[in-house]
Amino acid sequence: WSLSLRWALGISTMATQTSAISFMSIPAFVALRPGGGLQWLQYELGVPLAMIVCMHVIIPTVREMELVSVYQFLETRFGKPARKLLSGVFLVSRSIGTGAGMYASAVVLSAMLDTSIASAIVLTGISTIVYDTIGGMTAVVYSDVVQMAVLLAGLLGSIFLAA
Repeated sequence: WSLSLRWALGISTMATQTSAISFMSIPAFVALRPGGGLQWLQYELGVPLAMIVCMHVIIPTVREMELVSVYQFLETRFGKPARKLLSGVFLVSRSIGTGAGMYASAVVLSAMLDTSIASAIVLTGISTIVYDTIGGMTAVVYSDVVQMAVLLAGLLGSIFLAA
């Protein structure tokens, strides 16, 4: 790859925020829910503002205190119960989100491969574990770059077909 790691990390972050489930569900939310388009626009405008606040307020504070994570900050500021509670909430919410993403991807994959959804979930899980184990974080980052390219190609293809 000629893509520098810095650019790859940025694209990887974007791909992580824009998953296949987003690509499939957002158009339905916008089109089918009354006021869905404006509700989603508010969310999309809020995310960059939240990231700017994080970059200028939270990250400098965490770095100045020489902490490793936000959870270490929570423990320092509010005590161990707060860190444990919010760590648990994060783990549960990410597990649910990952499960929903795996299911949505499996629905599409099962239709493409003419197999069961359970088989598609197992196939996706095993292949992900294998390439992550073999390639480490570099494989994760560059697979996210490929994911973003596929999502953008799908977006452009959809726009072309709709026009």
